[in-house]
Amino acid sequence: MLRKGVPMTRTTLLSLAISLLVSGAALAQTVTIGLHQDPPNLDPILSQAFSDRSVTYQIYDRLVDLDENLTIVPMLATSWEVSDDGLAYTLQIREGVTFHDGNALDAEAVRYTLDRNLTREGSARRDELSSIAGIAVTGPFTVEITLHSPNAAFLAVLSGNAGAIVSPTAAEAAGADFGNSPVGSGPFVFHARERQNHVTLRANADYWNGAPSIQELVFRPFPDGDVRVANLLSGGADIIIPIEPKDIASTQAAAGYDVVAYDSLGWRAFVMNLTRPPFDDPAVRLAVAQAIDRAALAAVVYDDAVIPLIGPFPANTPGYDPDLEAPAYDPEAARATLEAAGKLGTEFTLLILPHEVLHGQFWQAVLTEVGFVVRIEQMEAGPYLEVVNNLRHDATLVGWSGRIDPDPQFFPFVHTTGNLNWGGFNDERIDGLLEAARAETDPAAREGLYRDVARLVVEENMIVWGIQNQNIIGVSERIEGIPLIPDGTVRWHGVTVR
Repeated sequence: MLRKGVPMTRTTLLSLAISLLVSGAALAQTVTIGLHQDPPNLDPILSQAFSDRSVTYQIYDRLVDLDENLTIVPMLATSWEVSDDGLAYTLQIREGVTFHDGNALDAEAVRYTLDRNLTREGSARRDELSSIAGIAVTGPFTVEITLHSPNAAFLAVLSGNAGAIVSPTAAEAAGADFGNSPVGSGPFVFHARERQNHVTLRANADYWNGAPSIQELVFRPFPDGDVRVANLLSGGADIIIPIEPKDIASTQAAAGYDVVAYDSLGWRAFVMNLTRPPFDDPAVRLAVAQAIDRAALAAVVYDDAVIPLIGPFPANTPGYDPDLEAPAYDPEAARATLEAAGKLGTEFTLLILPHEVLHGQFWQAVLTEVGFVVRIEQMEAGPYLEVVNNLRHDATLVGWSGRIDPDPQFFPFVHTTGNLNWGGFNDERIDGLLEAARAETDPAAREGLYRDVARLVVEENMIVWGIQNQNIIGVSERIEGIPLIPDGTVRWHGVTVR
């Protein structure tokens, strides 16, 4: 508002115009990202949600990263050597990197982070790094990691949150509250957070790989897909991750917006708690598997923007088995299976996240048709994780963004020690196969072991997979240069705004 009594001369008009242009330019460099949920935890040691990674990958650098061809590339580790026996990894750490708190990132910070991942109570990274036998700092920027046994997935694991390096000073000072004041060395610096409203990051002007051109990232949760796309098309968000398939056509038709779809490594599945009724009964699980029409699931819920899937390894990932078979869709057989077992009318609660409502309703409908009584319970991500991590649910729908190696793609869900073992798996056969595969160095033999364990899980209907995800985002045309990496997590450092 102009102050009363101040004459508007040519000079003041020019100054105002320049001020507005500068203000507009600043606003243009703020990008708002609409997510499907509020990120539960920004401490990489505790992160279990895809929405977390959307934020943490901007705050923290990882030891290695992935490119668009899923090749492991240097990040904080500029090079690495692996001993002939596969038991020692020597990493050279990038020099001249500083954390957002001004402290230097060196080999000791790497050692501290990996040790924290292994030893802190409640760590979601412990099973991913359980093959580590020792971590030694052998020079200011050299770390030697020794393993109990060879682990072909080790570098792939370091490309995720297990390899995200935190500031030791900040982590020690914050303790259990570190996720609310995260400090890394990444291209963006944590600025502010209001739960269920926003997480705001600011550009790291001193980033070792060059300052981002985007000055501010604002992540906002929109669990409802209709609200998410409405914010995109009204300018309340510049990009939404994901866009619902039903909104693709209308978004593509809107001036100034586009939809980008690209391959995903991930999947969605019906995960049952095997430790208690009703899904400790093989007959009940068989009936679930017989009741699912994957083609209908893909069409009804996802407008055929996804691919039906019967196992943990999509066709574009190692471990895929073209000969894998699951029970055929046969609702009459499903009802007969329940009836023969005396289980018609079996009741259970299906726990879902708010963005999975349509998916949950589909499962409710098909299972009701064959004789189940299904209640749906929605829960926000934080409380949801508390329930499933402690196996206090009957069944849940799990969406997984996928990993490039079959070990982190599958091990967390079905190994007894897995950090995503929401089925309560405790099976010596599965554990033995997974541990043998983790230590196997011959690629063909290793892939065969993963196929064996996938076949075991599918044949006994311990998890019922439904579809392979596709990464589908709605985006303003002013956003350019988004790297299309199949793990689905946008790296915002090199993205620009028109």
